[in-house]
Amino acid sequence: EDWERLVDAMEDVVHRGNQGYRQNGTAWAYIGRNLSYRMAAKSGTAQVVAIAQDEEYDEEELAEHLRKHAWFVAFAPADDPRIAVAVLVENGGSGSQVAGPVAREVIDAYLLPILAGTRRGPVSTAGTDIAGTGIHAGI
Repeated sequence: EDWERLVDAMEDVVHRGNQGYRQNGTAWAYIGRNLSYRMAAKSGTAQVVAIAQDEEYDEEELAEHLRKHAWFVAFAPADDPRIAVAVLVENGGSGSQVAGPVAREVIDAYLLPILAGTRRGPVSTAGTDIAGTGIHAGI
């Protein structure tokens, strides 16, 4: 029961969007549209430097190496996982906006051919440029 609730909440991150509020669906605008399978995910950011309680985080004022890290973990299909990924973009900012699209590219590259019946299992794509980012990944 707890696992089902967790997976449902993680699916909301990707699939629940455009409802006039931001309780859920932080990644929907970046990766959830036109997704042909159900993905479960969690986005996040990790602060690199401490910000005093009376200060405001201003990314433009910080050196790039001090900006937040972008995180995104996901698995798919949500009801019968075949692949799980974790993406960290150092000093990338928003997990949903920056790391989420990278995760989707990796999952799509692996999962879509399996769902289409054109591939049965693992494939190596070491050195593949993910989404034209210059980030190279292996599956």
